[in-house]
Amino acid sequence: KKTIAARDIGWSIISTDYSPDKDSLIYSSWSNYVHLCNVNGEAEVHEPLDFRPLSRRFCLFSIQFSPNSDEILGGSSDNCLYLYDIAKKERTHRISAHGNDINAVCFANSSPYIFFSGSDD
Repeated sequence: KKTIAARDIGWSIISTDYSPDKDSLIYSSWSNYVHLCNVNGEAEVHEPLDFRPLSRRFCLFSIQFSPNSDEILGGSSDNCLYLYDIAKKERTHRISAHGNDINAVCFANSSPYIFFSGSDD
């Protein structure tokens, strides 16, 4: 059993995901960051990943690890989809995808190249 104390919480934790490789947990809040935490081992890893949004008030309402646990997909309050490469420690894509908040994201299958999103529009 491991306890993770959340950091940089703006109002509440909005979304979480557990990595397919069973090594990590991510969570989002009203913040530019998704927090990456290890779930195994004694040492604590708690790393803020900057998604670099263009808007000041920002939230990733839905986040998910890619099937290979290498990337994070996020749907946001600025109507965009975000992809973050964990190994490179950088946002790799910002895709203007909807006319309103994106509330749900998921990868379509075992490939990290096809994903779906759901929005208020």
